[in-house]
Amino acid sequence: MRNGSGTSEWRLAEPKEARQLLGLCANPLPSTAVGIVSLVPVSDEIRSYSSLNSVDYADAFQMAVPSADHRSAEEWLREIFESLPVPARMGLRLAWRAISVRLGPFPSTEYVLGWEIEDSETSSARLGTAGWIGVRANLVLRTDAAVLTFATLLEYRRPAGRVMWFSVRPIHLRIVRFLLSRTAVRA
Repeated sequence: MRNGSGTSEWRLAEPKEARQLLGLCANPLPSTAVGIVSLVPVSDEIRSYSSLNSVDYADAFQMAVPSADHRSAEEWLREIFESLPVPARMGLRLAWRAISVRLGPFPSTEYVLGWEIEDSETSSARLGTAGWIGVRANLVLRTDAAVLTFATLLEYRRPAGRVMWFSVRPIHLRIVRFLLSRTAVRA
């Protein structure tokens, strides 16, 4: 869904809201409502959390969360990925392996669903991994008041990595939106 600011939004909807999401009503859902996931420009601040030598691809999503929720960034990442049902967790790990992502052990205190925790502070956390096909990746989560920003940053080390990501990107965007929307409903 597009809002007035030109950003894409998607979330799981209650039946009453389905008509609004389909654009059948004149009043769009407010973009600051808890649970709405918006694709946003990647800020310089988010890019500064990267451990990559260069950022060749980046996307970011924001979502409003209840202001009373004081989870750390790492706790949010664990909620997003590790609270999934077992088949979904296995499916994500299998999909990542299919695109050559190297994963660590799961469960683990040093990894989130196989992604290494490279940095973890109260308001930000960075996961990292590399792929055999020539892509290094960071997943960055930043908490700020009642807003979460989740970003994917990639560095292409070989042309094959760029080609692979071109074909995977649309699926990636849908999966991230789903994961964040699911987390918002559970928050």
